[in-house]
Amino acid sequence: MGLRVLTCMMVVLSISPLVCGAVARKASFAFPDSPPSSSPPQPEPAPANSGAWASASDALGLLRLDVTVHDEKGDPVPGLAPADFTLLENHKPDKILSFSAFDGVSKTEPPVELILLLDTISLSSSQASTMQRETAKFLRQNGGHLARPVSFFWLTSSGLWIPPQTQPSLDGNGLAAALEHSGKLQSFWSVTNDSTFLNYLPLRAVGSISAAERQKPGRKILVWIGPSLTMGAGSVENLFFTIVWFSTLLREARIALYSLSVEPTGDYSQAPEIYPSHLKGVTEARHAMLLDLDRKVLALQSGGRVLHPSLDLAGEINNCLADAAAWYVLRFDPQSAARPDEYHDLQVVVGKAGLTASTNTGFYDQPYYEDRPAIASKRISVDQLAAWLTTAHGSSDAEMARQLSDMELTERLSSAKLVSLQAGLRGNKVRQALIALADASAFLDPPANEVPAEAPPDAATQREIQAKVVAYLTKTIPKLPNFFATRSTVFYTETAAQYLQAGEPGVGYQPLHVTEVSKARILLRDGKEVAEPTKSKKAEQSDNNLTTYGTFGPILGTVILDSAASSGLIWSHWEQGVNGPLATFHFTVPLEKSHYSVTTCCLPDGDGTIAFHKLVGYHGEIGIDPVTGSIFRLALVADLKTAVPVTRSDVMVEYGPVKLGPNLYFLPVRSVSIIRGRTMRLVQTWNAGFRTFGPFVTKLNDATFEEYHGFGTESHMLPGYTPVPE
Repeated sequence: MGLRVLTCMMVVLSISPLVCGAVARKASFAFPDSPPSSSPPQPEPAPANSGAWASASDALGLLRLDVTVHDEKGDPVPGLAPADFTLLENHKPDKILSFSAFDGVSKTEPPVELILLLDTISLSSSQASTMQRETAKFLRQNGGHLARPVSFFWLTSSGLWIPPQTQPSLDGNGLAAALEHSGKLQSFWSVTNDSTFLNYLPLRAVGSISAAERQKPGRKILVWIGPSLTMGAGSVENLFFTIVWFSTLLREARIALYSLSVEPTGDYSQAPEIYPSHLKGVTEARHAMLLDLDRKVLALQSGGRVLHPSLDLAGEINNCLADAAAWYVLRFDPQSAARPDEYHDLQVVVGKAGLTASTNTGFYDQPYYEDRPAIASKRISVDQLAAWLTTAHGSSDAEMARQLSDMELTERLSSAKLVSLQAGLRGNKVRQALIALADASAFLDPPANEVPAEAPPDAATQREIQAKVVAYLTKTIPKLPNFFATRSTVFYTETAAQYLQAGEPGVGYQPLHVTEVSKARILLRDGKEVAEPTKSKKAEQSDNNLTTYGTFGPILGTVILDSAASSGLIWSHWEQGVNGPLATFHFTVPLEKSHYSVTTCCLPDGDGTIAFHKLVGYHGEIGIDPVTGSIFRLALVADLKTAVPVTRSDVMVEYGPVKLGPNLYFLPVRSVSIIRGRTMRLVQTWNAGFRTFGPFVTKLNDATFEEYHGFGTESHMLPGYTPVPE
């Protein structure tokens, strides 16, 4: 068994175009490892139009529980309300952040899939024949018209086998015919003839099936049919990790496992059951035992059931499928975890007499399930930073950069002040660390000594300034000439601590540091922004680019119209400009008025390409020249308190005078983009892997725009020109 952990995330932000285009930002997070090329073949995708059921991207709550409620007769109970449920985590109430009820024919989720794992290992030939006959009987009932999509897998000592036709399928007759002609089944994966691994093949089968099902949406019922004795002797490498892996995989794949045994023969039928003593979750590696992976243990821990051994397997399969008639989905944020893979007990209590709930009995919590940003040890003002740089001047470049990475400014460090502070620095590392520190402060208020002590303009003057802004956006921006400029970008990233296997703490954390420096030519043609191929120099092997585009006007118009439809621009303060005071206004755009959306690629659900998409409100401030109405600064902060994958997404653009031909325009001269969100982990063992949310990381870029040139042609008549004969 091998283990791999991969992490990746991509974030896209966009403001819907209201005036002249859109602005978008994209960040990609990846690590260089990749899944092994020898991964097992995957089953066919779900039936047609399953793609219509993507994950509920705006549902609150990181973790999801599928819950089935039974009455005293064992029948599923529909029609319950959120108030009927209480969720206990480690015996303490958790807040249920979202609730959904399903009646088995929901249009918002795919139909529940039934998966049959026919485990013939350790079965006699007569027991295997009984299993085959009874399963075919189930598939052919109702004339072979299955009520729900069904898949089956045939496990033997030589490997795992699947039918040649597409599955899951509603064609029971076709599946039954494939089962009855088992010699024509196709290999899902095969093994060498080594009896040492026979005890583990069923676990490998469950792992590979569940990992494949993790790529498909919806709830699944996996009925594992096999011998009554489900776990033999032996040892498993990294046993505790394997236990954590199976627990997380079954929950993330939304699989409830049902244990069904062929009726045993001989003295074993009277043997006492051992599995109940292993139902409590394993909290430490030293307590892990192979019986903690017993089929019946996994079944009850996943919210499934253990059925009595039977010769009427067809009837028992129908009993399992009855639980698909009604169920509920609860979402919640887990309690804090003090260490990796910390086991938390779960219990769902139904507040009506005679009703019991079946769901996952526990999960392994992670410290990074909640956002824990690194806290700077020093919070300083701009003046204190300047004084520190003077006193630390004799220190090494690396040491000054290290100390700067552990600082946080309490007020904004302006671009002009940043340039003056950089003038006395020599090393690249300390310069880059200072830029990162300044960029992180770009959304704070300026120092008090940089705010002119002038009275606010009266209401009439404020309206006049805002009218000039509208005139500037409607008359000047749409008439921008075609031009190109050079965008120089320094990319920063925070390296998350890597969790290599269960129980091991994260290692390798790094604060924001430079990962890439690039230059690109940006063209504006007929009001459309085009970026030519980038020339970049990567500081490390990664794909961590955070790209901002659309800064040449579109973002301004959208913010102005959104804020006008909301509370408008509200006076904030004066700021000192080169030629006099500049007016700064605040704005707040609620969700219902917003055209600002956040799209994260990708969620761990499905095949790793499903995007999180959420329309969000936002707020910020805009700086205006009160004389001309031109905009010199825009800061925008997305309101992401309830977004699961992303907790921060901010952009700041500074504008300055640029001469193109005979005219002067205010165009971007610098921008700062900051995104903080979850990475995505790909965890692999048992020759299978699945995706989960990983640690949070912060991405930042600092871009400067220069070398503006307008497109145009000039012609001159030269006197005395005589053509040369050919």
